[in-house]
Amino acid sequence: MPSACPVPSVLPVPSGQPQAWGDDALQAVDLSQADAHWLLKRNCSLSPRDLCIVLSSLGLVSVLIAGAFWWLGAPMVLPFACIELACLAVAVVVFARRSGDHELLWIAHGRFHVKLAVGQNTEEHAFLARSVRVRHGHDVHGLIELSADGRRVLVGRHLSPHRRSALAESMRGALRAAGHWGLEWK
Repeated sequence: MPSACPVPSVLPVPSGQPQAWGDDALQAVDLSQADAHWLLKRNCSLSPRDLCIVLSSLGLVSVLIAGAFWWLGAPMVLPFACIELACLAVAVVVFARRSGDHELLWIAHGRFHVKLAVGQNTEEHAFLARSVRVRHGHDVHGLIELSADGRRVLVGRHLSPHRRSALAESMRGALRAAGHWGLEWK
């Protein structure tokens, strides 16, 4: 995980409340009929566009200074400024590729849906809500395990360990409120 966004966020939102994320993750999924849903994503203070603007500004200042040195007779400063620009461009690409990572979880029509977006890859899983087991702390990394029908999915990558237990309890409570069990099997 890039260190630019160390603090992830969890957004448990009861259905019917306005969604103020402006995120494409929610636009692709109709959550109007969901009993409950959660969006887990990185808590980044800069969007990829904002980061690109800031780093481009820094690069422009660097090239202007290097151009002034070249004009004053020190031409070797300019190639190093160009190397610096290339490194900044690589940093922007690495950041932008992972800044959209998220986990979208929702319960609707008796099914527990999970959408995982990591980099350019997206995985979608659907379980019968009545057979979903929510387990926390059984994974090496302390992730939340959702399992049913012989399949399992690990969620909570963008949460700190103490917030994972709160999310697991929230999911269990939402499963119970929707008329499903959401038991933890040890």
